[in-house]
Amino acid sequence: MALPKISIITINYNEPLLERTCESVVNQTFKDYEWIVIDGGSTSSLTLETLIKHEKNMAYFISEPDCGVYDAMNKGIEQASGDWLIFMNAGDCFYDNKSLQSMVPYIDQNKNCAVVYGGILREHKEKLEPYFIKQKRLDDLFFLVDTIMHQSSFIRRDMFVKYGKYRDEFRVVSDWAKFAQMYWAGEKFKSVDFIVSKYNLNGISSTISRDDIFMEYVKIWIEYQPWVFEIDRRLLKAYKYFYSILYNLFFTGELHRYFTIRKNTYKTLLKYTEMCPERLIK
Repeated sequence: MALPKISIITINYNEPLLERTCESVVNQTFKDYEWIVIDGGSTSSLTLETLIKHEKNMAYFISEPDCGVYDAMNKGIEQASGDWLIFMNAGDCFYDNKSLQSMVPYIDQNKNCAVVYGGILREHKEKLEPYFIKQKRLDDLFFLVDTIMHQSSFIRRDMFVKYGKYRDEFRVVSDWAKFAQMYWAGEKFKSVDFIVSKYNLNGISSTISRDDIFMEYVKIWIEYQPWVFEIDRRLLKAYKYFYSILYNLFFTGELHRYFTIRKNTYKTLLKYTEMCPERLIK
């Protein structure tokens, strides 16, 4: 029996929007996929009814306590057999029923890439916002403080063999860290110009303080980009204001966003120097 082209991994724990995630998977017109569902031992009657309803469409299903989001995602990776993996976790969903069908030609044309990714539709309360990260924006500096979205990213399964699974000691940044690790190691990324998924902004990261999230970023910088801690604080200030002036005075559209990233990068690094001055080289 041939292995599937795509493994869709869904993790869940008492998510009230699980039904829309399930419907978006089972209604895909492209059918060469397997669906792996990792439940953290949900107790909600609505969640349990939804899981029972859709279990017949799942290639693998388990419901048991886990150690957090990334532990559950790693369980999914261990069960996956597809060439490409996408994480469509509970609450998020594909943009429409042709999302996989639209993406397949691009992953076929870019088998040498570690990641092929598209845009997302961000949902927050009553607002819907299309969001794209163009490939030309990707560089080492971008991945210091930003990332692409796993809900719209197809990742070659062998990348998790080469670079390991997600680090479950982190609560919210391990997917960013894995993308950054792959990019900094020289792996290729390819963007496509259409929306792949809808992303619910009310996930776990919205319940954790910004400072706690920031310190998770710092731990990754220490490991992969130690040069960050050798930057003089006065130089950071200069870069921050330099990019502020450039993008406010001269640029709009994509260039505006490009320089916004750089201004915010230096702003973030400056914040680190204020929180952790003992790590700076005097």
